[in-house]
Amino acid sequence: MGCWVLGSGQVLPSITERWDGKCKKEFYSEQVQIIYMAIHGNINELATEAFALQNQDITEHLVKKWLSLLRSMMTDSRWQRNKSIPTVEEYMANGTVSFALGPEDY
Repeated sequence: MGCWVLGSGQVLPSITERWDGKCKKEFYSEQVQIIYMAIHGNINELATEAFALQNQDITEHLVKKWLSLLRSMMTDSRWQRNKSIPTVEEYMANGTVSFALGPEDY
C-alpha cells in the first residue's frame, strides 16, 4: 500500500478529478499533497511541451490517464487491505491499467 493511500481513502483521485491545482491541507495529508503536486506539475509540463510541438492541449487526456491509473491502484490497494482475491478476469482487467499498459478507461 503506497503512501498516497494511507489515511486518504479516495482523496487523491478525487482531487485529481477537480484538477484545479489548489491543495487544501485540511482535506488530506502532506504525503497526498506532495504526490498530487508532483502529478500536477508533471502533467502541466508535458502538456506545455506537447502544445508547443503540436499546437494541441493534451492536459485533459493526461489527467484521464492518471485518474485511470490512480483508480486501478486504489482497487489493488482495496484487494490487499480487505485480503480479498479477485477473479482472474478482474485481476487481469485491473492489472493492465495498474501496470500503465492501458486500456483506455474514461
